[in-house]
Amino acid sequence: FNMKEIRDYSTVEFSTFSADFMSKNIGMRENIEENIILKAHVISEFALNCYIESISKSGKLNMFKENITYSKKIFLAEEFGDIPTEVIEILKKLNKIRNDYAHKLIIDNENLENLYHKIIKFHNKSNQNITLNRNDIIDYFKNASYLLSYINGYIFGLYKKEINKS
Repeated sequence: FNMKEIRDYSTVEFSTFSADFMSKNIGMRENIEENIILKAHVISEFALNCYIESISKSGKLNMFKENITYSKKIFLAEEFGDIPTEVIEILKKLNKIRNDYAHKLIIDNENLENLYHKIIKFHNKSNQNITLNRNDIIDYFKNASYLLSYINGYIFGLYKKEINKS
């Protein structure tokens, strides 16, 4: 992927890219959850980088070259940006799940369900209701992928809103 081109995507194009990227492995039976979480984390970090750059005073900040942890990026977005508290909490939960997997090779299903529940609650405030049904595993992962893409698209949308102000 050419990250420079992705920055120029519309919010809809970015959300579509995110959903396509994250759902590529849904038909596979192994490591679906891990793949979705790792990909969601990568895409959310990209969206956070764009957003933080867009709210910087100088306009010269390059978050892609700065050595700043994901949790510090969340902190910067929370302190200086206009991201709703619910989304900040979702990003923190996503980071915890990703870190647990990266460092302990486990995914805590309770944390994962809690993450999905937080996203569903935020999503359903302004969209048609979505649910997760573990009985249809493919549908479950498609919806989980959609929910994570929704959050990434939301942050990217805030970035687009900021750059369109000027």
